[in-house]
Amino acid sequence: MAPMLRLALVVLLLWARPAWAVQVHPAPEGLIAHMLGHVLFTAAIVYFLYLLYRHPPGDRPGWKYLKWSLIFFLLWNIDAFTVHALALKIPNEAIYGENIFEARLLPPWNWVKILYYFLSFDHFLCIPEIIFLFLAMRSFYFRGA
Repeated sequence: MAPMLRLALVVLLLWARPAWAVQVHPAPEGLIAHMLGHVLFTAAIVYFLYLLYRHPPGDRPGWKYLKWSLIFFLLWNIDAFTVHALALKIPNEAIYGENIFEARLLPPWNWVKILYYFLSFDHFLCIPEIIFLFLAMRSFYFRGA
């Protein structure tokens, strides 16, 4: 690696600030833009699945893994959109905690709070989608498309 490139890399690493994974959306424009992103992502996934169904590229394992990954991405996206919509129906006083990792849903519980709670476990959809995407990419790399 060239010395100038190394110096630039060191400067960038020392200059970097933390990038937090939790994004707060100030009302209403931040949430609207975020939800619109979910809608567009859902439309893109549905269109991609339609193309794979209408014009199958082959029957290799990589394409099957990719389809399963897209299905889980679609389910996750619908889940995330629903959780965002349900969060608007839950008052701020119903959630107790200093930060997102210590948050607790306070009683009295109703169907909105219970549905919000269970749909918040979106990692049950994220993990298989990433695993299937990894398997698809690995299959494409070693066997070709």
